[in-house]
This record gives sequence, structure tokens and C-alpha cells, in this order.
Amino acid sequence: MDDPKQKLISLSQAAKRYGLTADYLRQIAIKGRLKAYKIGNSWVTTPTDVEAYIVTRQKIGVFKDELKTDIDHISSEVSVDSEIDNNTKP
Repeated sequence: MDDPKQKLISLSQAAKRYGLTADYLRQIAIKGRLKAYKIGNSWVTTPTDVEAYIVTRQKIGVFKDELKTDIDHISSEVSVDSEIDNNTKP
């Protein structure tokens, strides 16, 4: 597991990274909406799983768009690259 997106992180770490609260992440983990694991008294997840949850919720329009995600950044880069490619075609 060399990929940092697959590394287990605490829900507190995930909350700080994505602008959410640890309690919210715990609630959606308990409901089965976020893939997470309880180890002892602590909940853990991966950045990939949090981002998958965020993308799913954004697609159906029930989640705030201004979340700090790498996916949003990547999507905007792809859009800019596409516009540049379209503008340079004869």
C-alpha cells in the first residue's frame, strides 16, 4: 500500500483534510454511507473512500461544492486543458 490515498487515516484526520467534522464522518460510517472500519474505539478510513463519498453526494446535488478535495482540483485542471486544446485546434 504505497499509495497515500489508500493509507488508513483517522476520521479526525479525514475531517481536517476535507473540511468536515469527525462526528459527521462517524455518523455516515455507522449508516454505511462511508467505507470505514472501527478498530478498538477508533474509526479509520482512507482518503479514497472519503473522496468517493464526496463525489457521489455532489453528483446527486446534496453536498456542498466548496469542499477541499483533490478531485475538484483535478477536474478543473482537466477542464482548462480541454479548453486550451479546443482553442489551439485549427
